[in-house]
Amino acid sequence: MDTRQRHTRRGVPGRKPAGRDAAARRTDQRLEAVIARLEATERRQRLLEGTVSGLARELGASIAGSCGRCEQSYFLVRSDALYCPACGYRRAL
Repeated sequence: MDTRQRHTRRGVPGRKPAGRDAAARRTDQRLEAVIARLEATERRQRLLEGTVSGLARELGASIAGSCGRCEQSYFLVRSDALYCPACGYRRAL
């Protein structure tokens, strides 16, 4: 049996290719950046949800499910109707 390490097209057995560490670091950095952006977006979304709910309360309305026509906004609900501020759809209750 040959005691020397065999070289293959993939490099030396038991050793990572030289470019792999750099590629893994870049992937890790990109993943960390995406996670940070996601967390920031979730924080902003929570703030906006609280603000919109507060505005609806001030106007005597509440927030309901999303509009099935345009799927661009939630319904505002008042005592007499559902209203979509994005497309203008209104439905009496």
